[in-house]
Amino acid sequence: MDEGKVIIGAKDSGSVRIALRPAEDDSIWMNVQEIADIFDVCGASVERQIKKIRNCLF
Repeated sequence: MDEGKVIIGAKDSGSVRIALRPAEDDSIWMNVQEIADIFDVCGASVERQIKKIRNCLF
């Protein structure tokens, strides 16, 4: 199955462009660093929040 892609680009003006290309099943998967880049935080912060969500679900 083809994976969805998230393309993040920054311009010299400081603006950020995010393009989503979903897979055939309309899903998008992102790794920790891609999520951190979108929210301008470190990867460790994203991992902590994911762990908190998982603890609430299971």
